[in-house]
Amino acid sequence: MNFSKHIVILTPGFAANEADSSCIPPLQAYVRALSVAHPNWRISILALHYPFRAQEYSWHGLSVHPLGGQNARGLAKIRLWRRALRQLKALHAAQPIDVIHSFWLLECTWLAQRFARRRNIRVVATLQGQDALPGNRYLRRLDPERMQVVAISERGLQQLERTWERKIAGQVLPWGIEAPDHLAEDRNIDLVGVGSLVPVKQWSLWLDVVERVARQRPAVRAVLIGGGPEEEQLKGRIREKGLEEQVSLKGQMDREEVMEWIGKSKMLLHTARYEGQAYVFNEALAAGCAVVSTPVGIAHAAPHWQVAENAPELAQSVLDFLASPPPYESRLPYSIASTVEGYAGIYFP
Repeated sequence: MNFSKHIVILTPGFAANEADSSCIPPLQAYVRALSVAHPNWRISILALHYPFRAQEYSWHGLSVHPLGGQNARGLAKIRLWRRALRQLKALHAAQPIDVIHSFWLLECTWLAQRFARRRNIRVVATLQGQDALPGNRYLRRLDPERMQVVAISERGLQQLERTWERKIAGQVLPWGIEAPDHLAEDRNIDLVGVGSLVPVKQWSLWLDVVERVARQRPAVRAVLIGGGPEEEQLKGRIREKGLEEQVSLKGQMDREEVMEWIGKSKMLLHTARYEGQAYVFNEALAAGCAVVSTPVGIAHAAPHWQVAENAPELAQSVLDFLASPPPYESRLPYSIASTVEGYAGIYFP
């Protein structure tokens, strides 16, 4: 088939196969929707670190070129970068690359800029989240004048401007989501929390909120889904607070299982300190949940969404929704079609 354009997706990781739904779900949804909307475009996917193998494979008809970097360090990372540049050169030889779309303003974007120099290739870089913070050393290597920065929330773009200490000609385009086929009617979970068990998610605050809610509603049922380094610490906090009857830690699970639990829940409680967008907001709203959250990512107050910064206010918002829940109806803050349309306009303005 003769393709009219060639888009390279340059990412740290990508789905290892068509059954792998947990590796960067919004990117998977986007790439599939992009390929359907533009079947005459060649879409090549170059994954630096994951999967942990280096054999090319097909994913929903698209070619994935993994380098199996496995989070390489030191000299191994330099060798990985050289292999990435060679792979980009091979892809460019097969069909000239029009756009390199890189994810996170980290090594992928640095490599994209390095390869695109003198080749007249447009670089589009998606700012995902914590890559906007001052601790990102790659920001010193990147030239904002030689790429189009796309943030997945207005807050993320503002943080990048504070870090870079300059105004950025960036655009805001959140990840969209598809509407579910149906909504569950039986909602026997009051609160659900979803995310990696890491400090930035502030799960101690999440437990403080549940504890306050349980004082007034002892039968409240809360589920926390995710894995990470804070798991044992959180188990101890649950015991200390006497919340064994109210809180259930479910551990890491694939995305289909996560969505089943979200679909059985009345409300998402999200207490992160920082988020790029928080795609779980999309997932919860699409599944008909109310949301109570800290002011991060795309969070905004609405009849079905309460935003607060401390445990007493968050707990009161939860209690208010439990006393008078909003209708269980699917709400799509952003559709995946709108994301595809937005990026198509950015690729070829």
